[in-house]
Amino acid sequence: MFTAEKILDFITKNRQATGKELSDYFSEITPRAVRKQLKNLYDKKLLRKIGHPPKVYYLLESQKENFTIEDIDKKTQSLINERYLFISPAGQSILGWKGFLAWCEKTKQDPEKTANEYVATLKKFDKFRKNNFIDGMPKMEKTFKNVFLDKLFYLDFYSIERFGKTKLGQMLLYAKQSQNLSLIHQLIKEIRPQVISIITRYSDRKTECQIYVLNLIRKKLVIC
Repeated sequence: MFTAEKILDFITKNRQATGKELSDYFSEITPRAVRKQLKNLYDKKLLRKIGHPPKVYYLLESQKENFTIEDIDKKTQSLINERYLFISPAGQSILGWKGFLAWCEKTKQDPEKTANEYVATLKKFDKFRKNNFIDGMPKMEKTFKNVFLDKLFYLDFYSIERFGKTKLGQMLLYAKQSQNLSLIHQLIKEIRPQVISIITRYSDRKTECQIYVLNLIRKKLVIC
């Protein structure tokens, strides 16, 4: 079997491959020869590329581009639907898998592989969470000599590596920039339960002011 045929056969079985993966698998073929064949196959429109250096993947040109949510396992589906938000250049908010797919298409990335990488990245950052909150005090105490705060909590990171702004980060940025009332109300709805939870948990002896603010939040009159 010729080198080109071996490469096509490998990609057919594995759906996609990088040049390094092919070089490692075909130890009898030099990396240079693999790159040459990949270029030839790409020029002949037998292969297409997705991603950006150093992560460039080759797929069969005939392979379907439009993945559906059925291609993704249930746990990954659920996490992406709950925690991903894409805002298009036109300002359209697209939640969940549809938004993730739109981002993958915009950045020319394989949705199935990228979805798994997104979940792995979320798990990495979720290690900093406790009871659904991120404790900001360790960072404050490490940064400043004197800290005059008892507690500091974050609901989420503003952005994460590679994938950029989180769902809450996106909502906050575009709500401020666009002054979009619908998005502002959506943001309030998103954070209200956590704000109530924090006030309730750490106010053993509530002052009249704390009780007043908590009642306003519950009546949906203020954010915090």
